[in-house]
Amino acid sequence: TYQRNLRMKTSKQSILDEIPGIGKEKAKKILQKYGSIENIKAADTDDLSALIGEKEAHALLKKITLENNQS
Repeated sequence: TYQRNLRMKTSKQSILDEIPGIGKEKAKKILQKYGSIENIKAADTDDLSALIGEKEAHALLKKITLENNQS
């Protein structure tokens, strides 16, 4: 069970973990509201800013856009 728990922790990491200012609580709020990265991309910037803050919303959208362009 130790190895299974270890694998589960690493598999739960997402792009949200890489953004300064977005911790576990904000990431949880984002995922509860939007459900996926695709839905976050389609989200209204003002709506996302109201949920997590303007600075974090812009950083998140920038990171998602960069990741999308590199793929």
